[in-house]
Amino acid sequence: MENGCHSTPHLKNNNLCEAEIEFFNEYCSSLAEFQAGIGENGVNLLLSTHPPKALYVQVRVLENYGEFETSDGNLVMLQVNSTQLISVGFNACQGVDLTEFNEL
Repeated sequence: MENGCHSTPHLKNNNLCEAEIEFFNEYCSSLAEFQAGIGENGVNLLLSTHPPKALYVQVRVLENYGEFETSDGNLVMLQVNSTQLISVGFNACQGVDLTEFNEL
């Protein structure tokens, strides 16, 4: 199944009973439905299971981009040769090349 759930045949190899497999399948369905209902495109809650090493990244802007809204709702002005601290949860700034950054 999608969204981090493993397929049922894999579960049978772990000697789970039918009730456990049924519970797992229902859980996966509920999880997928819940994740699809969050935001415009949904969110995968199981994508990143490890906490970030840093809360912010330092971004050096290579080209003028203008105003950018991060995933947490903050507005950042990205002007050439400026350096910004952006929260790690910024979801890979679409359309912005962040090839140079340092974790703080």
